[in-house]
Amino acid sequence: MEVTQEMRNEVVLYNWKMMKLDRCRATWTMGENYEFPNGIRVYFYLGKIPVEIIANIEHAGDIESLVENTGYTKKPMNGQIEFSVPFGTRGEYLDLIWGLYTIGGERHYW
Repeated sequence: MEVTQEMRNEVVLYNWKMMKLDRCRATWTMGENYEFPNGIRVYFYLGKIPVEIIANIEHAGDIESLVENTGYTKKPMNGQIEFSVPFGTRGEYLDLIWGLYTIGGERHYW
């Protein structure tokens, strides 16, 4: 099988995204917890679905448009909104995490 330039570009983009996400990792536990610069926090525990997302009210609309077809639930809590979002595959999970990271514009450089 020949490796095309498009395949190489996809690998580079994937690695770049994972590097950005790893810098937002809050803890190294039996799951993945992220705290993004835009104020959104994500909690995912291995073996447990759905993903828990906590965000300010200002980001609620953006998150709802991101997860609109997933069967999510949401509830207000202390001036924030908690979303519970199911997902089916690891790819869907990574797309969700990247979408949350980029809410408000991907302008977070280190």
